[in-house]
Amino acid sequence: MTVTRLRIKNFVNIDSFEADFDPRLAVIKGADAAAVIRAVGVVLKSRALMKGEPEIRAGTEVYAEITVSDRRFSVSARASPEQNGFDYAVSGDGGSEDFYGLIRQSPEEESIVFFPPLEKRGFSNRLGDYYAADVRYPNGLFSELTDGVGATQFFRSLLRHHIKERDAAVPKGEAFSEYLCYLDLNRFWQRIEETIDLHHASWPLFIVGLRENGLPADCIYKAFSLGRQVFTDAAVKDVRPRRSQKIKSEVII
Repeated sequence: MTVTRLRIKNFVNIDSFEADFDPRLAVIKGADAAAVIRAVGVVLKSRALMKGEPEIRAGTEVYAEITVSDRRFSVSARASPEQNGFDYAVSGDGGSEDFYGLIRQSPEEESIVFFPPLEKRGFSNRLGDYYAADVRYPNGLFSELTDGVGATQFFRSLLRHHIKERDAAVPKGEAFSEYLCYLDLNRFWQRIEETIDLHHASWPLFIVGLRENGLPADCIYKAFSLGRQVFTDAAVKDVRPRRSQKIKSEVII
């Protein structure tokens, strides 16, 4: 799934915003990054990206053009203050039910697409939590968060194998390790999808605050190995493709 266009009106701290996005890398400059990611969360109906319920104001509108497996959709969300929510309209290669069915993620998958700045993320511990799911997620919570996949023997087998690979590959060092574990966690869920064909479209990755986390901006290129669109607020002057990683274009907002 790629977000190719976004238009925002009267949302959070943004009066007006409009941009076309490259299908591989979109760099969002300045203080707008957090609001842009929350706006994408609105059209995807993602509480994880919205960071809770955004303030609903008269005149708030978010419009996006999104491609899912070569199918193009236009999605608009208009604020309805009287209902304290949004009214949605979807057009394109299928209606609203088709679009949201195609992009649906389990709650656990949805929760790991965002790498936030200077917050306790716990990505380095997440696979261990999966392994001890009966303790970490009591009363069947893990099965609920993973749409039942986490309760299968197949999941447990792939998890054990993946943990061994990760422990051999991820270096020590808190900030860098957390970032690599974030990427590895998303890679793990892509392996789950590819193996049992969940028919879930992979969402873009949203990576912000690399500098605040003490990481060089070119760490963003490690995310390209997952083959997904990447949104970041890394400064453009600090983001330069390496010779081995060619990029057709970067859209700088």
